[in-house]
Amino acid sequence: MTFLLVVWLLQSNAVALENEYVRVTRDAAPCASSSAPGCGDRVIVALGEVELRFGASRRKMTRGDIAVFKLGESYEPPIGGPFFEVAIKANHPPVESPMRSFRQKRTPYATMASGSLSSRRVWPRDTRRGTATANAL
Repeated sequence: MTFLLVVWLLQSNAVALENEYVRVTRDAAPCASSSAPGCGDRVIVALGEVELRFGASRRKMTRGDIAVFKLGESYEPPIGGPFFEVAIKANHPPVESPMRSFRQKRTPYATMASGSLSSRRVWPRDTRRGTATANAL
């Protein structure tokens, strides 16, 4: 019983970040098998010197190196140092686009000439002589 408790505590500390899109684990690779449920594409990020084995290949990785595995590809958990496994969830919700555009819109300022609204439009940061913004300065 205590063995199961220790295993559960070790697994719960391995998750560094989880949301509806990704699960990031530190020094654990629960999605290393291609048949792991709920796992899509995976990225291994080396935080130190690690060795990664996949198929008949071996790859030595240093801090900052990444390896990308598509859905259906298997690998062995890295050995020799710290790493992150970033697993993109297979059933994540669609990514939403921003609600508004971030491009700056040019809208004219209203100008006042002798107490009435002038028919001439003044654009933001307009420095032409004779405009309300140039006269106000």
